[in-house]
Amino acid sequence: IAYNVSADVKNFAIPGLLKKFDIKNANGKLTVDTKQLQFKGTGNVNGATASQADIIYKFTPEEGLDTFINVEATAPMESLPRFGYPALSYAKGALGVKADVKQGAEKEFSSATIDLTNTALDVKSIGWKKPDKEPATLTLKAEKQNEVLRVTEFQLEGKDAKASGSATLSKDLSDFEQLQ
Repeated sequence: IAYNVSADVKNFAIPGLLKKFDIKNANGKLTVDTKQLQFKGTGNVNGATASQADIIYKFTPEEGLDTFINVEATAPMESLPRFGYPALSYAKGALGVKADVKQGAEKEFSSATIDLTNTALDVKSIGWKKPDKEPATLTLKAEKQNEVLRVTEFQLEGKDAKASGSATLSKDLSDFEQLQ
């Protein structure tokens, strides 16, 4: 059986979509065919407000990856756990995120540019304190496998900080195991 169904959706809401996403106030195009489900549009996902999103879920994974996300969003710090990251005790406020994420049951690959302007930070492990509304940007590429998050490259730029390198985070993602 072959099928291809497409619908324009307005104020669409689905809690627990694919056991990953709580969607509210979504507006855009939802397409389902024999290979995948795709949403292109805007909305609130897991507490983050997406101004632009292209989300694909493949019914049969490709090289172990089934979820593909390209998004521009504003994410309050408290929304991070809903995306598989810890609440970061050293950060308060919201992140401006442009991200490309590929996820599977066993692995995740991502690249992102994160605007930290609306985030207050007090990262004692690297000795950096940034007040809210002070511009700063973090660009990174990361991979998560076997519950270990490795930032393969990052670049941080702010008023009182400039750093680049790579890092491995602890299993609970609360601190750095290795920073180079």
